[in-house]
Amino acid sequence: QKFFEVFASQAGAALAAQDSDMLLGCASPRRTACDDFRQSLTRAASSAELQPLVTETSGGSSSSLLMSPMSLKKVERRAPDSCQGLHPVARRAFQPLLEVAWSSWEIDTLGLAEVSGNAPLSTLASYLINRHGLVEMFGLDAHKLELYLLAVEAGYPDSNQYHNRSHGASVLHFTHMLLTHGGLLDAVEVGLVEVMKEPTRRRGFVMLAAMLAATVHDFEHLGVSNDFLVKTQSERAITYNDRSPNEQHHVSAAWRLLLKPELNFMESLSPEESLQLRRLVVDLVLATDMAEHGRLLEDFQGLAKAEGDGAMRAASPRDAHIVLKIAIKCADLGHLALGWDKHLRWVHRLEAEFFQQGDREKQFGLDCVSFLMDRHKPGVTESQVGFFDYMVLPLFRTLLKAFPQAIGMVRNVETNYRHWCDAHGDVATVSATA
Repeated sequence: QKFFEVFASQAGAALAAQDSDMLLGCASPRRTACDDFRQSLTRAASSAELQPLVTETSGGSSSSLLMSPMSLKKVERRAPDSCQGLHPVARRAFQPLLEVAWSSWEIDTLGLAEVSGNAPLSTLASYLINRHGLVEMFGLDAHKLELYLLAVEAGYPDSNQYHNRSHGASVLHFTHMLLTHGGLLDAVEVGLVEVMKEPTRRRGFVMLAAMLAATVHDFEHLGVSNDFLVKTQSERAITYNDRSPNEQHHVSAAWRLLLKPELNFMESLSPEESLQLRRLVVDLVLATDMAEHGRLLEDFQGLAKAEGDGAMRAASPRDAHIVLKIAIKCADLGHLALGWDKHLRWVHRLEAEFFQQGDREKQFGLDCVSFLMDRHKPGVTESQVGFFDYMVLPLFRTLLKAFPQAIGMVRNVETNYRHWCDAHGDVATVSATA
C-alpha cells in the first residue's frame, strides 16, 4: 500500500514535469471540450475575464467576490455539453492518485494539482461525489455539478500560498476519510434521523453535506485572517459584524452560486431537503473558524468522556453536529497528518502566507504585526511544538479516544510532533499511539 501511494504520487508528478501540454492534451486534436473548459476557468481565475473574483480597495475592504452576470455568461459559453471526458494520458496520470484518495489517509494534493491542470479540488470532488453514488441517489444534475465545482475552484486564488485549491482538496479528502474510514459517519447516523428517515439515503445526505462543506470551506479566501479583516474594517467584517467574516463569506458566496440556474445541481432535492442541507453546510463551514476551536474541543471532550473509549454514538442531533464539526475541523488541519516531507511543504506555505499578511499590516500602519506574521521574527516553522502541545494534540488524541479507527490519521500527527520536538530539542509528551 505504501509503495503504491509513493509510486502514484511520483509517477503523476513526473508525467506533469515531462510535458504538461501533452499531458493535458493541449497539442492533440483529440482534446475534449472539458479540457478546454477546465483550462479556460483555470486561466480565468487569474485573468480579468472573471475579475473581480478577488478584489480589494486600497483601504482594505473587499468587494463582492461573486461572478458578475457577464462573467457567468462567459463561463456558460465555454461550458461543454459534457465534462466527463479527459485526455487519456491525463486520466492515467491522476487516476492512481484518486484511487489512493479513496482508501488512504495520505494524498499529495499539490501533486494532484500538477497532473490535473491545476484542478485538484474539482477533480477530487467530482470523483468522490460520483463514487459515493450521490449523483444517482439524489438525482443530481451531473453536468451542472461539474460546472459548479469548476466555478468554486476558480474562486480559490492561486496567489494564496496556503489557502488555495490544493488545500481545499486536502480538506475534502480528509473529510471523506474521517467519515468513511474513521467511523464518524456511523456515529452520527442515529442522531440525524430527523433529517431523513431512510438510513441509506440519510447516510448519503450527510456525506453530500460534508463533501459540499469541505469543498467550499475556503471559497474566495483573501489570504488574510479574520483579525486582519476586522482591524482594517474590510467590507466582509462590516457585512458580518466582525463575526467570522472569512467563514461567513465562504459559505454565503458559495451558496449564492447555487442560486444561478446554470449551476444549481441540486434542483431534484425537495425544499425541506435543501433547507436541511444548507443548515448543515453552514454549520460545518463556520466551525472551521479557529476562534471556535476551544469551545468545540470542550464540547467534543465532554461528549467523548460521557461515551467512554471507542465506539462513540452521537445519539442526539446536537451530538451528531459536534462530531461532524470535529470531522471538518480535523480535516482542515489535515496537513498535520501527512508524511513529514508533505507536511513540511504545507508549513512553509502557511508561513509564507502569514508573512505576506504581516507585510500588509505594516503597509496599513497597524500598531503591531500579528503573532507569527513578522518575517523578521520567528514564524510558524519555529512554533510548531507549542502549536501541537496546546492545540493539535488535545484535539487529535480526543479524536482517537472516541474513534479508534482514525488511528491512521492520528499516528501521522504524533509522528510529525516527534519530528518537530527532535528538530527543536524538546521532549515530546506521552503519545496515545506509542
